[in-house]
Amino acid sequence: PATEETVTAEAEEQRVEDEKENEEDKKEEEEEDPGEESTVLMMLNMLSEQDLKDAAEYEDILDDIQCECETFGNLLSVVIPKIGEPGCGRVFVRYETVKQAMKCKAKVHGRKFGNHVVKCRFFDETLFEEKKFDC
Repeated sequence: PATEETVTAEAEEQRVEDEKENEEDKKEEEEEDPGEESTVLMMLNMLSEQDLKDAAEYEDILDDIQCECETFGNLLSVVIPKIGEPGCGRVFVRYETVKQAMKCKAKVHGRKFGNHVVKCRFFDETLFEEKKFDC
C-alpha cells in the first residue's frame, strides 16, 4: 500500500511537471507573438503572390476577409499589399479597440484559409499608419 509520503512525493512530482508544461506553453505563446497588443493585426501565411495576381480574385479575398473580420468588432480597415509592394502576402486589419483585435486574433489564429494555416500577430499602429508593412 502507498504511504502518505509516497502519495505526497507523486503529487509534488506531478505539480512540478504541470508547472514546466505551463511555462513551455507561455514561452510558445510569447514566441508566437512577442509584439505588444494593438488595434492592428498582421495575418501571415494567409495568401501567396499567386492569390493576388488576378484583380477580381484580389477583390474577392479582400471582401471575404472584411466580412469575416467584421464579426469580431468595429473593423476600421483591411489592407492587403499587392505584388511588388512592401508586405506583399500579408494581411493587415485594424479595429477600433485592442479588445476587438484580441477577439479576432483568438478566433482566426490557427484557422485554415484556403490551403494555409493563418498566423496572427499584433502589429505596431505607427508602422501601420506609415504603411511600413514589411517590418
